[in-house]
Amino acid sequence: MNPKSTKGHATKARILEAAINLIYERGANGTSVDDVLKASGTGKSQFYHYFLNKDQLLLEVLKAQREKFPGKNLSEFNFASMEGISNWLGSIRKDFAAGTYQHGCPIGNIAGELALASDEVKSAVTAAIGTWEAELARGLKAQKLRGYLKPSADPAEIALFIISVIEGALLLSKTSNSPRYLDAAVSQINQYVKLHTVNISGRLNLPRTSTLGFCP
Repeated sequence: MNPKSTKGHATKARILEAAINLIYERGANGTSVDDVLKASGTGKSQFYHYFLNKDQLLLEVLKAQREKFPGKNLSEFNFASMEGISNWLGSIRKDFAAGTYQHGCPIGNIAGELALASDEVKSAVTAAIGTWEAELARGLKAQKLRGYLKPSADPAEIALFIISVIEGALLLSKTSNSPRYLDAAVSQINQYVKLHTVNISGRLNLPRTSTLGFCP
């Protein structure tokens, strides 16, 4: 339910913010409604006034998180160029170095708990990750149309590969508290994409990517 007053907006926002933080730290299965109520300083009547149940709360958490971390600010990166993709990967590595991914990717974490999730929540997770894939695929398709990718290159498959590798690397980097999985993932993504790139003006249209300052 959408709040009708300023106080109501503040209460709902407080509940949602508490849920976002707890679910990111503990996971969806490890966070109860009571945990959220305690962290937000709200009561059950307030919670159920704005959320029908925990699943609906989780859906709003996913909606808030889908524009963060690997999927954040995608519009800032021009995926119609290899430099744009490289810069995006660099931003992920930088964020990891800054501690942003202390608990991994929030969407990826929930995806790992899907066995116990409702169909609606599963669809929301798939849609969030699908948005990132679609943005990458759109940019890669534009590159192919401009002749930067080989005719055999499949933009959708390349995008799927990139997201899969980054999500896996974030999970392992979180578990080990080390950037080496993410560094290896970025390096191998660049090598993989290079295989599909056309040599233009004597060089591949893919800049070298340093792991220094890097941050699914």
